[in-house]
Amino acid sequence: MTRSSARSNPAPNEIPPPLWETVVLVGLFQCRFFVPTEGAELGGTLWLAMAWFGFAALTLWLKSREKEPLLWTPHWSDLAIVLVVAGHLLSAVVLLRTGGNLRAALNMVWEWTSLLCLWGLFRTSLRDKLTGRTLTAGILTSVIVLSGFGIWQHYFWYPQQARELNELVTLQERMERSEPLSSHEISRFEELLQSFGASYSSLDTQGKLSFVARLRDSVEPIGRFALANSLAGLLCAGVLILAPLFVQKFSGWTLGQRLAGVGFLALIVLCLILTKSRTAWIATGFGLGLESLMFFRKSAAGRSESLRKTLTYSLTTGVLIVALLTLLAVWTGGLDPEVISEAPKSLQYRLEYWIATTQMLSDHFVLGIGPGNFRANYLHYKLPGASEEIIDPHNFLLDIWANGGLLALVGLIVWTMSIVFSGIMTSPPKSDTQSKSPDEAVPGMSVQWVCFGLLIITSLSFGGIVDNQLVALFISALIVVSVVNWLKMNDCLTAVTAICGLVALLLHLFASGGIEMPAIAQLLLFFGAVALSQSTSDQKAPITIGRTGQQILAASMGILLVGSLLTGVLPAQLAGARLTLGSESMFQGNSNYSAKLFARHEFLGAAAADTLDPEPYQLLAQLSYTSWKNSGRTDEDLFQEAVDFQNEAISRDPQNSTRYWWLGKFWTDRFRITQSQQDADEAVKAFENSVERYPHDAHRLAEFAIILEDTDRSGESVARQALELDDLNQTRGHVDKALSSEIRKRLEEIVSGAGTE
Repeated sequence: MTRSSARSNPAPNEIPPPLWETVVLVGLFQCRFFVPTEGAELGGTLWLAMAWFGFAALTLWLKSREKEPLLWTPHWSDLAIVLVVAGHLLSAVVLLRTGGNLRAALNMVWEWTSLLCLWGLFRTSLRDKLTGRTLTAGILTSVIVLSGFGIWQHYFWYPQQARELNELVTLQERMERSEPLSSHEISRFEELLQSFGASYSSLDTQGKLSFVARLRDSVEPIGRFALANSLAGLLCAGVLILAPLFVQKFSGWTLGQRLAGVGFLALIVLCLILTKSRTAWIATGFGLGLESLMFFRKSAAGRSESLRKTLTYSLTTGVLIVALLTLLAVWTGGLDPEVISEAPKSLQYRLEYWIATTQMLSDHFVLGIGPGNFRANYLHYKLPGASEEIIDPHNFLLDIWANGGLLALVGLIVWTMSIVFSGIMTSPPKSDTQSKSPDEAVPGMSVQWVCFGLLIITSLSFGGIVDNQLVALFISALIVVSVVNWLKMNDCLTAVTAICGLVALLLHLFASGGIEMPAIAQLLLFFGAVALSQSTSDQKAPITIGRTGQQILAASMGILLVGSLLTGVLPAQLAGARLTLGSESMFQGNSNYSAKLFARHEFLGAAAADTLDPEPYQLLAQLSYTSWKNSGRTDEDLFQEAVDFQNEAISRDPQNSTRYWWLGKFWTDRFRITQSQQDADEAVKAFENSVERYPHDAHRLAEFAIILEDTDRSGESVARQALELDDLNQTRGHVDKALSSEIRKRLEEIVSGAGTE
């Protein structure tokens, strides 16, 4: 490695990346916004992590062959992001000793390693203006397309889903009452059951009622994500990118361009309002205020009266647009007063999450609980009466600490501070506008072909079908990117915009969580890399990585590619496909022997494909248990098989209270037949383990109290706890957690019976 000239005077041998490299880089980056990022720990997005390794290996190898120099300017943020990834890796390794879900941990380690790879690609590629401009166009295209998609979800898709689900429930109730159905109704029932999948079929009566209520009441846009807050974070970033471009370009636009620009902005803002994400609203407002302040200071320093007038006009127009769209959302029922009135309750819930997570971290102070293992560990510390069994603590600092330990937390803090400091110390450009774009458009159309081509191919490869929604989004993206190019909204972002976007997104994550989601994390990395690419605070000469260094890096990326393929992508996808087929057969086949046999075959195949995943063994246990019940509870081999499979699931996910609950359910059902002391002991032991890992669940406590009483043990104290917790849940309005009247009556009998003895 050798030192090149200072950044302010770029080296003459610095060669911009080829166009195909820019297209693939931005295409892969965009892909993250069109897959459910919340399920990263399940392995559904590992193919993207593998793609980043492959892309990096290929580009490095080609550079080494062509003897192109690779320039790198060291910065504290580089070391910091290494610490973040190293923290996750160390916490995952410790799980080998302490016990945890190794499949989830390994998946998240691969995801974070790919984000480190992406950081390296950003740091080298963003020296090229065309790459920066193409990334800007790619993000704006994704945000605009997903905004339109989210509005469609709110006003059309959710109501349709609710109607279809009500139809399914009605048909199912008629079948349960043995009412005759026409051939058309039977066909429609099977079609609807297929549409909603095995996840609905496997629910009990209360679970199905909750599912129906949730689908009816929750109509917030989610885009291609699984949570409205995830989409809201992306929309927040989109507004902060679009706003300064809108201000700079507006005066030079024709009337048609102005209408298109206002339409895009209105689309994003309306979707953001419909998400009902208060944290995203606050973060967006704060970010826009910060951007306005910075640009006003810039206009004052440059005595630019025209820029000051443009900013004032734009702010007034923006406030008017937000007000009108808010009224529209209220008028159409997309926004209600409870969004504001319920804010204190939402804050109270978050404080409960943070308190419980802090208690958890006090027991796992240095190493955290391991990546992808938050929920299973959190339930042990969940406060009585807390509303949700959350998947993350709704705070990015606690989230990164829990998953990656202190090392990752320190790394994130150092990374953020170094980026913000570099951005603040950057001298503003001499012109009043952002760097002028060349007349030629960025390769946005090619980017969309790469992005959606990959998404459609993977959908076909992993799911066996072409996702019609993806096709519609692809067509929309081609149209939107054409308009974005027409509007010339593809300038490189300024350091001011990047820093404001970074700070606003972190503010959103402070109370909503999501930093462990790759799509959100890559947005942070993008803003950070853009800020550094324009920083003038660091005048160090860049390091030139020669041919040997590039070959070593390419080989390393190749090893990561193979490793992620063999230990992540293949096991996760093969097991996932077989689990899906088996689950559909298991829950739709009822007592059909051939359907159960097929499900068993698929679950065994899934277990063989992914030896770390507990889910195949969990489903095998439930299948054997159901078969045992269907045999009249007489086939001992089936029962023992259910227990053995359940223990296999527990060994792969030992902190998950639900897995012990299933084991307790098995032994309890057997005890009620045999009245054996051994069966009673096993049932009590399993429920003890379940309650220990989730002590503030009224249903678990109730079942534990009843089995204690039925096995001639004292269940009075546990029954009292269950009743007190149920009272608290009902007082706080958690009707989905309420005990049935029959269960409450039994618990009251246990308590009153103990008092009369």
